Amino acid sequence: MTKHIRSQILVLAMLLAGVYAYAQPAGWNINATQFQFNMTITAKIQVEGAANNLSGNHIGVFSKGQLRGVATPTISGGQAFYFMTTYANVNKGDTLYFLGYMKPQNRIFVCATTPVFKHQTALGSVSNPLILNFTLPPNPVIYTPADASFSTMSGCNTILDVSSSDNVDEEGSGLTYSLAGGTDQSKFSIDSQTGVLSWGNSFMPNTTSPADANADNIYEVLVRATDSDGLTGTQLMRISVNNQSVPPLTLSCPQNQSALTSSDGTGNCTSVIDRTRAETSTLCAQGLLSYTFTGATTGSGSGPIPSTQEFGKGITTVTYDLPGSTPLPCSFTVTVTDDEAPSVTCPGASTNGLSGGSCSMAVSGLNATYSDNCVGSTVSYALSGATTATGTGQATGATFQVGVTTVTYTVTDAVGNSSTCSSTVTVTVLPATVGTTDNSGAQLNDGIVCTGLKATLTSTSTGTAYSWSNGATTQSVTVTPAGAETYTVTVTLGAGCTTSGQASVNVHSTGTMNAVPDYGPLCHNDNLSVTFGSSLPGVTYTWRNNNPNIGALAGSGNSISMQVANST
Repeated sequence: MTKHIRSQILVLAMLLAGVYAYAQPAGWNINATQFQFNMTITAKIQVEGAANNLSGNHIGVFSKGQLRGVATPTISGGQAFYFMTTYANVNKGDTLYFLGYMKPQNRIFVCATTPVFKHQTALGSVSNPLILNFTLPPNPVIYTPADASFSTMSGCNTILDVSSSDNVDEEGSGLTYSLAGGTDQSKFSIDSQTGVLSWGNSFMPNTTSPADANADNIYEVLVRATDSDGLTGTQLMRISVNNQSVPPLTLSCPQNQSALTSSDGTGNCTSVIDRTRAETSTLCAQGLLSYTFTGATTGSGSGPIPSTQEFGKGITTVTYDLPGSTPLPCSFTVTVTDDEAPSVTCPGASTNGLSGGSCSMAVSGLNATYSDNCVGSTVSYALSGATTATGTGQATGATFQVGVTTVTYTVTDAVGNSSTCSSTVTVTVLPATVGTTDNSGAQLNDGIVCTGLKATLTSTSTGTAYSWSNGATTQSVTVTPAGAETYTVTVTLGAGCTTSGQASVNVHSTGTMNAVPDYGPLCHNDNLSVTFGSSLPGVTYTWRNNNPNIGALAGSGNSISMQVANST
């Protein structure tokens, strides 16, 4: 007895601690006056085998598609209990099953537990609750209660909105609806995308002349939901027709909504928001709705806002209107925030040679490429290392000092999201070049002079100062080498920036003609050898025989031989 009293006190304390109320799945409303018998269930839940004590979940108890009870969690001390009063119209024997709406996943889960109804019994307790393990099914589950009513006074042919979900697909994205049977199937139609069930084929029921198969004003139709994998789920819907008056039209808007541009995938400046449907007192009134968009998104339409509606970045005010409703038109806002950073790609590393003039040079071909999901991005750069500077736009054409400079690009979008990339620009000083001017030797300006003659050396790399190895300090220097000489020049391009180059000058002595043997007149068949100086590299020797008394010339280069051919 004491244990039982303590359990009752605990239940009362938990109720006083507060029940967290959240909007339940559409149609999960129980009318106890429609039933004669009841039993109670005290349960705790698991999701995929793990204890779940979150608020916002809903548990529905069903039998043959008919909703028999519904509960939200009662939270106390971090524990979630579900206290369900379950109803029936027979005192025992109905097989029950459970569906669970899990708020974090926003999907319907199924449970394998199937207790049997028995009037005035208690299944589970606070100290020993019934454990319900819910799993996410691969096939669609229709969770709209099977029993619904329709008043011929509603003024339209819309009956109800059939809802379903599975482990992947959702309404408007992967799930489709069709009619699959039922004794009164021909009287119905269903929207394949939204699941809205209506009277079809121009049929409208009349309570005084029932047209259903059983003539009891209860029309039956089997509804099928199919997912993107071809898996299906079915529910036999039972629509009771009456001629009761309908409540006055009412209209209420959803709460202000917000989303990120990445919520529905990246790469665009919009977001699809499907929580924009207004609530009306009747489903028929949904077809009378109109809406307008102002602000970031503009436009208008009739009926509920499509679940695929895209909203642009910024704040959009949505206004719903329903003629004849109270209160007056309602409004809410949809705020879309850009959370996607721009993309930026830097050019490859750049290496550039500086030949003279100064210690810096303008470098081209440095443009970064960038893009963003929204317009309004800007690019800037920062130079660090051998060159330091900042600027807006591209760095191509900027002046870089000798050394290695890191170029860092930053692309920033209109709301401050940014991305960076870096590359390097290397400027090196090329060796100085020296030109030689001379007019002696084998060829002009070949760096070869004859003994005692001059050559002029000029640094073709320009700078602010010159220093030659022979002490000269001008850009050009004239030299008279005594032999083969190499001359080095150091060119100052700027502060702390120099380059060097060199040139060589070779000296050739003046040639002399030597004849062997060295004696007077030659006689018939005498031989003679003639040598002109020493053999010089790069020098071409041409010998001519203008005397018919001299035989053929033999040899090459600077030395030949000949023979006297006449008898004189």
